Amino acid sequence: MEHVGPLGSGQRVKLLNNLLFGAHVQLAVEAARVAESFGLDVAQVARTLHTCSGQSYALDLVAASGSAAALVQGAGPYIRKDVLVARQVAADLGVSLGTMDAATRPLTEL
Repeated sequence: MEHVGPLGSGQRVKLLNNLLFGAHVQLAVEAARVAESFGLDVAQVARTLHTCSGQSYALDLVAASGSAAALVQGAGPYIRKDVLVARQVAADLGVSLGTMDAATRPLTEL
């Protein structure tokens, strides 16, 4: 367990983690789309990238589930909720989410 600051800081760290995960999922979805367009097996690419610098937990989940669509179908509603909450907290605090906002936008349109 990590102490990250005053009351409420842990919740903000959780939201940041989930926002990053949402961005990673969206990037994994895009990587799967490109891999498929290249004529590659998406699950095999995800398994291969696990040992490369592009490795991510989201890609590991694509490999485990067999497709990016399966990952989004299973986790999408939860990711969407957390991304929307993170956006609201950021807006309330007057904080820009920068490229994380753009990266997660497709997930909020599920």
